Amino acid sequence: MTRAVAFYRAYSRLSLAIGLQYRVALLLGRLSPSAALVGFATQLAWAAAALALFSVIWRAGIRRYAGVGA
Repeated sequence: MTRAVAFYRAYSRLSLAIGLQYRVALLLGRLSPSAALVGFATQLAWAAAALALFSVIWRAGIRRYAGVGA
C-alpha cells in the first residue's frame, strides 16, 4: 500500500471528509440507498462522539471554574 492510498483511507474516515464527500456523492446520485444509509449512520456516530467529548470537556471545565466577582 502506497502512502497516498494509506493517507486517503485515513482521511476518508474523518468527520470532515465524510461530511463533504457524502453530501456531494449523494447530490450527484452516486450512492446506492444502502450506502446513503451507511453514510448517514456514520455522520450520526461522529456527532454522538463529538457530543460525548464535548460533555466530558465541559464537565472538567466546570469543576475547575472558580467564579470571582461582586
